[in-house]
Amino acid sequence: MSDANPVLAEQTRGSFVENRHRGAFVVIDASGTVIASAGDIDAAIFPRSAIKSMQALAMVGAGSIDRFALTDEELALACASHQGEDFHVSGVTAFLAHVGLTPAALECGAHAPTYAPARDALRASGARPTPLHNNCSGKHSGMLSVARALGVPTENYVERDHPVQVAVRRAIEAVTGTTLSEDRCGRDGCSIPTWAAPCATSPRALPAWPPAPGCRLIWQRPRSAFLTLLPPTRISSPGLTTSIRW
Repeated sequence: MSDANPVLAEQTRGSFVENRHRGAFVVIDASGTVIASAGDIDAAIFPRSAIKSMQALAMVGAGSIDRFALTDEELALACASHQGEDFHVSGVTAFLAHVGLTPAALECGAHAPTYAPARDALRASGARPTPLHNNCSGKHSGMLSVARALGVPTENYVERDHPVQVAVRRAIEAVTGTTLSEDRCGRDGCSIPTWAAPCATSPRALPAWPPAPGCRLIWQRPRSAFLTLLPPTRISSPGLTTSIRW
């Protein structure tokens, strides 16, 4: 990242500044107007998990949502990074079964739950983390539903040239209006391709979502399941259940 970007955060130890972190950010309103920014917002970045809902649009194009009558909870898991709690694990397991697969189909790799109590409980049980605990396993289940709907093999669905990832790439390009270049393609932590694009590309795309095919479905349906995936004890504001706006 360019040294021309401003210092956005400082980490101190005692009275001494130990680390300075430079970066860029952009805030764009519903009309697509930049209302706040700093640094080089045209520099390419990897948006990674920030665009899971855009990646999930491949499910609309492939017809997997209708073909398998996927639930709002399953769509929410496909659009989210979960924390590996028991109800997340059971939700992903049910999602996979719903499309005729088992957890063995997941190619996201395994890591411990990101929610500390769930991680501690798993450790205390003597069990090892599985791909179901991976925070991206819901997204991967959605991608596997795309493979099933397209009638293509699920093996190697994480590879860039697999029909699933081709569909994901096309979905992102459609909603962002950007051509994703293979010379700016890396591999995300959960094994799928991740495509670099200018920092402002994703936020600029959001206001265009409603008229885009399938966008309203992905944008609206998961919201009804959001709070079922986040227990009330983990909601910091008592009014959040009535104040959330999408």
